[in-house]
Amino acid sequence: MSIRKKVIEDDLAQIFTQRLESTLFYLLDDDDPVNIYMLTEIGKLLKIDVSNLFPSTFKSGAYNLKVLSQGDIDRALNVAEALYETCIRFQKFDLALIVNSEVSRAINETSLPLNWIDGKFIG
Repeated sequence: MSIRKKVIEDDLAQIFTQRLESTLFYLLDDDDPVNIYMLTEIGKLLKIDVSNLFPSTFKSGAYNLKVLSQGDIDRALNVAEALYETCIRFQKFDLALIVNSEVSRAINETSLPLNWIDGKFIG
């Protein structure tokens, strides 16, 4: 059984998703031009065409990942994994550390039966 299937407590899952969306998924909301490339790469990993979601050119604050997760726990887990992988690929190790700490903190706060190791949810 997948670790994602083990998450059955809807309230905790919703709290966890909201926690990621309100902290971690705003990570790309600054003026760094690399973020558009990171967002494009995250879209490729998730098999989502981000040009449909974000049709205009880069604007500050327009690229938060909350749009990709849409409040769904499974999507939020996928976005978190893709964000971590993209940070490593773009050699943004400081952002990867932030991703690790925010996901770990959210898991600890909600007590969900999730295991986050090296940028992946495993079980």
